[in-house]
Amino acid sequence: RFLAGVSHVNFEPKEFAYLNITRIGSQLVRKDIECGFACLEITSCFSYNLAAFPDANGKLSCELLPSDKYNNSDKFIYSPTFNHFSIPVDANLFVPVFAIDRKKNGRQRNSLIHFKQNPCSSDPCTNGSNCVAKYSDDDYQCACSPGFKGKHCQIKIAPGKDCKDIKMRGDSGGNGMYQMDPDGGSLSNAFWAYCDMTSYNGGWTMCYTTDEYVKPRAEVTYNASFPYGNVGYRTNCNKISFTEIMFLDHQTLAKVYFKRRTNQSITASLNYGNGASTYGLWDGMGVSDAYLYQLLICDTSFYSGFLVSGYTNCYKQCGHWCGDRVSPYFRTASTSSSYFGVAFNINGHRSVNKRLISVGHAIIFRLRILYHVDPESILYFSGFHRQDSSAGVSYLNFKPEAFSYLNITRIGSELVQDGSECGFACLEITSCFSYNLAAFPDNWGKLLCELLPSDKHREPNELISNPIFHHFSKTTPCFSDPCISNATCVVNYKENDYHCSICPPFYNGKDCSPFVGLHCLDIKERGFSRGNGMYWLDPDGGSHFNAFQAYCDMTSHNGGWTMCYTTDEYVRPKSEVTYNAQFPYGSDGYRTDCNNIPFREIIFEDHSTGKKIYFKSRNNQAIKASLNYGKSAYSYGLWDGVGADPAYSYQLLICDDPFYRGFLISAHTGGCFITCTYWCSDVSASFFHTAFTNSHGQKGGVAFGEKGHEVHDKRRISIGLR
Repeated sequence: RFLAGVSHVNFEPKEFAYLNITRIGSQLVRKDIECGFACLEITSCFSYNLAAFPDANGKLSCELLPSDKYNNSDKFIYSPTFNHFSIPVDANLFVPVFAIDRKKNGRQRNSLIHFKQNPCSSDPCTNGSNCVAKYSDDDYQCACSPGFKGKHCQIKIAPGKDCKDIKMRGDSGGNGMYQMDPDGGSLSNAFWAYCDMTSYNGGWTMCYTTDEYVKPRAEVTYNASFPYGNVGYRTNCNKISFTEIMFLDHQTLAKVYFKRRTNQSITASLNYGNGASTYGLWDGMGVSDAYLYQLLICDTSFYSGFLVSGYTNCYKQCGHWCGDRVSPYFRTASTSSSYFGVAFNINGHRSVNKRLISVGHAIIFRLRILYHVDPESILYFSGFHRQDSSAGVSYLNFKPEAFSYLNITRIGSELVQDGSECGFACLEITSCFSYNLAAFPDNWGKLLCELLPSDKHREPNELISNPIFHHFSKTTPCFSDPCISNATCVVNYKENDYHCSICPPFYNGKDCSPFVGLHCLDIKERGFSRGNGMYWLDPDGGSHFNAFQAYCDMTSHNGGWTMCYTTDEYVRPKSEVTYNAQFPYGSDGYRTDCNNIPFREIIFEDHSTGKKIYFKSRNNQAIKASLNYGKSAYSYGLWDGVGADPAYSYQLLICDDPFYRGFLISAHTGGCFITCTYWCSDVSASFFHTAFTNSHGQKGGVAFGEKGHEVHDKRRISIGLR
C-alpha cells in the first residue's frame, strides 16, 4: 500500500450491505474517512463495514475486515443499518470521499487517484465458480464448482466410474455433486451422485440419506429437491464396486467405515439377499475394536438397505440376525415394529429412535499394469535428506521390499514422477512410517504413491506379495532382529524402542525370553510386560507342564490384571478354565483359569461403555477362588470401590451354585453379608454380577452398577483379578 512514500487505497461503497465475517477489530469514528484511514493502517485489512447512521453521541461504528465480498460472496448480505466498502472492481470508479491519500509524515489530503483493479474485476471464473483474489500477487484463483476444472473452471470433468475414480485421476473439486457412469459406456445412463472427497482420504460415493426406510435397489434417481444430507437424497449405487462402506450420523457428525478383509470388490446389484458369510469379515474404523464386522445387502419385505453389525460367531441373514443383542449395529429401519428406527453404533436388535444418516461406498485403488520398468530403476535409493530451516538437515532411510505391498488403511495417496518424491512426501508427514510405490508407471508416466500410518514390523501379517507394487519402510530399532524364539518385533518410534509380540509357549517379556509368570502382576513387576495381550502363566511356578494362556490388562488402573472371563450371560469359572483362540479376550466365550490366582483386587469392565471399576480388600489379605467357592461374603470382609458409588462399602462372593456362578460384588447394606443363595433382600444397592437363575427359571441378566435383584438385559462384561 506504500508507493513512493505515500500510502494509497480506494474503496467502493455499497449502501445497506454488510459483509458478515470475523472482524480484525472495531472502533467508533466521527467521520466516514476515519474508518478508511484505520483500514489503511492495517496491512491485513481489505474492506470494512461502516454504520449507516450515527449513534446518540454522533459516532459511527467501524468494523475492519480481513477479506472482501469477492472472496466471501455467500456472507455478503443486506443490512438496514450498515454500508460496506471494498476495493473497487471498476478501475475507472472514483469516489472522492473514499479515495484516500495519506503521506507517511502524517499529513493528510483527499484526492482522486487511479488504482489498479481488483484481480477479480473481469469476472474471469465460469460455470458458477467463485473468484478468489490474491492481492499480494495481483492474481486470482477460481474455486471451481464440482464437475469443472481448469484455470477458469471452463473444462467439464468427464463422468467417473465412481467417486474414487474421479479423485484418483485428479479431477476432484472437493465435496459435491459429480456425474457417474459405472459402465463407462455411451453416457446415456450417466447419473448424478454426491462425492465425499475428504472423509477418510475421500472418494466415497454417497448412496442415500434417510432417517427411516430406504430401498437402494429401486430408489436410484437423484432429485435436486432433496440434496445430500437431507431426507430423500438418493442415487444409484447398485453398480458401484466397493470394498469399503461408510456410515455418517448427521446428528453428531460421527463417521465410521468398514473395510473388507479380502479386498475383493463387490457390487450391490449382484448381491441382494446373500448371507453375510458371502462377504466374509470386515474391519471397522472409528468403532469398537472388540468386534470384527459383517455386511448385509438386503431388499426384502422385512429389511431393505445396507446393514453392518458385529460378528458374534454367527453370520447374519437379511431375515435372521442371530439373536445378536450385544454388538453395535449400523442400519436403517425395518418394517417390523420390533426393529423400527435407525441404529448408529448401538445395538439394533430392537426398536430405536429415528436418526438421520447417510451411507456411501469406496474402493481401494489398484493400478493397472501398463508397461514394464526394470525394478532396479525404482529401487535405486534407500534414504532421503532434506534441508530444513529449523533443524538443519533431516535424514531418513527407507528399506525397499521388491514386489511387496503393506495392505493397511492409507493416510493418503498421490501420483509422483519418481520414487524419491514418494519418500519426500512421507518425510513431510510425521504420522507416515512407510509407503507403497507402484512398480509400473501409468499412461502419463506417473507412479501411484500410498502413504501409510504403520509399517511391516507392526503389521507383519499385512505384508503380502504383489506383482505391481514395491514397499518401503523406515529403518527402525527392529532391524537388528532383537526378538528371539521366532517372536515378532514391534517398533515404538516415539521412544526409539521396540518390544516383541506373539511369543511362543513359555516365552514372555520384551525379547521373548523363556519366562512364565505366576500371574499378570508378577509379569509386570518383573519387567516382562509388553503391553496388553496374551501371556503364559503358571501360578504354582513348577515345571510349566500345566502352564496356560491368559489375557493380561497391563494398563488399566496401573495394570497387572489377570482377566478371567468375558460373558454376556452365564459363566462357570470353576470349570470353564481353558483359553480358546476362537474366543479372544473381549468377546463372549473368552475364558482362562483364575482358580489359583491370588488376589486382593477385582476389576469389572463394561464393554458397551468401556467403563472399568475395581474393588480392593480392606484387610489386604490375598485369597484364591479355588479355596473359597460358596463362602459367605463375611469371609472376605469389606471392600472399597474405585469408580463405584462412594456412599457404600462393598462385599464379594465367589460362587458355583445352581442359583449363581461366578464372582459377584454388591454394596453392603443393613449390616447384612450376602451368600451365594441369599442376597439379603437388597433391592436398592449396586450389584456387579453375571446372570443368575431364580426360582421361577427367569434369567437375571448382567448387572453393572445396577439393582441386582431385577431382571436385566444381556450385557458383555469382563472380570479380572490382581
